Amino acid sequence: MAEVTDDKSLPKEERKRLQIEKTPAKSRRAKLLKIADKTSNLRGLINSPPVGWTEARLRDYVVWAKNVVQSCRGLTLGWRPPSTRPMKRPAGTSAE
Repeated sequence: MAEVTDDKSLPKEERKRLQIEKTPAKSRRAKLLKIADKTSNLRGLINSPPVGWTEARLRDYVVWAKNVVQSCRGLTLGWRPPSTRPMKRPAGTSAE
């Protein structure tokens, strides 16, 4: 999907900065793809950290990934954790 492909001619740090900066204007589909990609990458780092990555580098990646995901603002997923869903009252009971 071209909408989420980085311009590989740019330096890595610039590409990372632009992901955070430009994601808010992306389509819903692109935002969902970014969230899925970052989730997958983070799981990979937990299960099999790259050889040679220091704790600091891992931490930096996690912070950057969090910032990318947060830049997906305006995205409504239609799902909420059970603790935030309104409770349904059994039929025949009142809200007293």
